[in-house]
Amino acid sequence: MAEQHRIWIEQFGTAVGISDEFGTPNALEYLASEKFLTLLEAAKTDSDCRAESLAFVGKIKSIFE
Repeated sequence: MAEQHRIWIEQFGTAVGISDEFGTPNALEYLASEKFLTLLEAAKTDSDCRAESLAFVGKIKSIFE
């Protein structure tokens, strides 16, 4: 099982599937409103999550730009 602070990496696979099936805006909504906000909330108290938040943003940019 993935380390909790790196679970977002698996969520990108889900987002790609959402994008293929329902379009890019829906995939971005899934990542930004559901997953990224959760990661940011956890980052308040968890340094591993804080470090991963920048990687999360970079991955969004690399996939959806």
